[in-house]
This record gives sequence, structure tokens and C-alpha cells, in this order.
Amino acid sequence: AKTREVMRNYLIKLARNIITCLAKYLNAQIGALYLADEETAELRLTGSYAFTKRKSLSGAIRIGEGLAGQAAFEKEMISVTDIPEDYFRIRSGLGDTQPRNIVISPFLFEGDLLGVVELAALEEFSDTQLEFIKHAMENIAIGIHSVQSAGQIRHLLKDSQEQAEKLQAQQE
Repeated sequence: AKTREVMRNYLIKLARNIITCLAKYLNAQIGALYLADEETAELRLTGSYAFTKRKSLSGAIRIGEGLAGQAAFEKEMISVTDIPEDYFRIRSGLGDTQPRNIVISPFLFEGDLLGVVELAALEEFSDTQLEFIKHAMENIAIGIHSVQSAGQIRHLLKDSQEQAEKLQAQQE
């Protein structure tokens, strides 16, 4: 259980670093990174940039529901520029305003959904920025997969060591 907690904390830190880097590089004012949970068919909010969860929204999104869930289901990027008035707002100490563009992009490893990145900005993302996001998703998927795989290997190694200790105790 301790190994899983360490890996979970490492994934949270990595997710926060990824979404912060993307938001700053792309001049996005809000960002969120969700990791896919195969067991529950949900996306779980794992890292964010200047994003505050609203009471009406949980940290989990069912795959296929909402824009992030739909992007995950289709495994395709979604870009929205005609944003409704009641959608979330970009807030600062001086005021708040509605974003002009929201981009939601899934990241996949060998065709398997690992998660979704959601970015919102005051300006529309350019074609060059959208292309960058597509390419960045490949690298993000590799990084997340590597951390998840390392965690699984550590967990299996720990189980093997415990079994070896039990066998040795039985032989004695």
C-alpha cells in the first residue's frame, strides 16, 4: 500500500508539472489533467493550473460524459470557441472573464487511453499551438505510462520478496 501511495504522489506531482508547463507555454489561463481509471471508466482530476473545482463538479468525469469525457471516448481532440455564458470563468484577484477557447485532448499509449488534458485561454489557440498540443500528448503519454509501469514493477517486486520470505520461513 505504501508503494502505491508513493507512486500516486509521484503521478500527482508529474501531472501538476505537465499541466503547468503546458499552460505557461501555450499562454492558457486554466488547465486540468485527468488520468483514466480503467476500473471505474472515469477520468480523475490529477493535476491542475489555476483551476478551482466547483462544488457542483466532482474530481471524476465518466468517460463519454461532458467534453472531457467525450474527447476520451472518441480519443480525439475537441476545440470549443463558442463558449456559453454559464461555463466556468477565468478568475484573478482583479476580476473574472469567460475563456475564448477551450481545448480538450486525450493522450494515448499504444492506442490505450491514459488521460485527458483540458486547457482554456483568453485568446484562441492558433493552428501551430493545436499542432503542438497533439505532438505533446505523445510525450505526455510516454511519461505517464513509464511512471505507471514503474509502479507496477515495484509492486510486483515487493510481492515477490514477501512470497520469498514466507517460503524461506516455511523451509526453516
